[in-house]
Amino acid sequence: MGSWASPVSAPGVTAAIRMSPFSHEHIGAVQAFNRRLAAGRVPYRFPEHPCSTWLPRCEGRHIFQEYYLALDQSDAVRGGYILKRQEFAIHGRPRRLAFYHLPLSEGLIDRRHGAIGVRLLLDALAREPLLFVLGIGSEDEPLSRMLTAMSWRLEAVPFLFRILRPYRVARGLTYARSTWWRRLVLDGAAISGAAWVGSAVAGARARGGSPSPPATKHAHFDEWADVLWDACRHDYSFIGRRDRETLDILYPPGDARFIRLAVDADGGRVGWVVVLATDMRGHKHFGDLRVGSIVDCLAPPSKAATVVGAAVRHLNELGVDLIVSNQLSDAWVRGLQQHGFLPGPSTFLFGASRALRALLHGGHGGERHVNRGDGDGPINL
Repeated sequence: MGSWASPVSAPGVTAAIRMSPFSHEHIGAVQAFNRRLAAGRVPYRFPEHPCSTWLPRCEGRHIFQEYYLALDQSDAVRGGYILKRQEFAIHGRPRRLAFYHLPLSEGLIDRRHGAIGVRLLLDALAREPLLFVLGIGSEDEPLSRMLTAMSWRLEAVPFLFRILRPYRVARGLTYARSTWWRRLVLDGAAISGAAWVGSAVAGARARGGSPSPPATKHAHFDEWADVLWDACRHDYSFIGRRDRETLDILYPPGDARFIRLAVDADGGRVGWVVVLATDMRGHKHFGDLRVGSIVDCLAPPSKAATVVGAAVRHLNELGVDLIVSNQLSDAWVRGLQQHGFLPGPSTFLFGASRALRALLHGGHGGERHVNRGDGDGPINL
């Protein structure tokens, strides 16, 4: 998600550009940069305070954001990017990685600064060689094209959905109703009951297995989250740290949006899931639907379907119209499919730097566990 860098190449004025961490003395220059972007009808803005409100850098904290700026000789801001530093386990070994987020450059509105996008990325790689991107939006975005030109490999994180209330979805799914003939077909399906039949078929798949266990709602993560992390982290070749310290930072106990569910089966706790149930208002894709989302999760791969089933059961009780999720892990994709989820077009891309890709390919292979919890969170959900 979000905005992504400037064009790959253009006549540039980057020789005098220097890169610097964002400090208080740059606030006015960042505000002026944002005003220029707004005047150029760029819909994104760079943060205007040097300390992240979401993930501030604190003593002893292993997951935090830092902001970096491209400055010219007059100290005007011509671009910037965010690094979200966090710990992952790669083939069981702890590693510090960085998520490259929201690179913005004046090249979006002035071709003289078109090469700044490359400068931003090269600076980020120099600071954190184990760099990854997640989200982006599509392969046509400027950042995608630049990464591809620099031999990065981008892959779509699968998007899956399940419709629970087909009449409401058929009448209210904004994205699917973008043309008159799509609206006609969907209205016909809603009225005729074909939408109900399609949803029933998906639901029948899910009911083919054993009943889904109930989930227990928690106000915060506790010791059981550490136990599950220690038990599961070696099951995945690539996975972000998901102990209770990390989870309570990403999903703060005081934030009512996040529904934290623990799942018990076979006489013990087998996993957890973080879900949202959001009443959309004029959303560009979901209109005014009530949308459930499986944002983050953890369990042994063999228990993924069990955890998904518990999440679906809970979200259905909350009255959501449909449920969506992005999951890279094959086990979690299968778990979603076992509960009636269908694949949709994904514009949620994952890419790893050369150094990170070498580490990923240097082990025994295995499940890579990546979802929205590893990037900028459940924005737009």
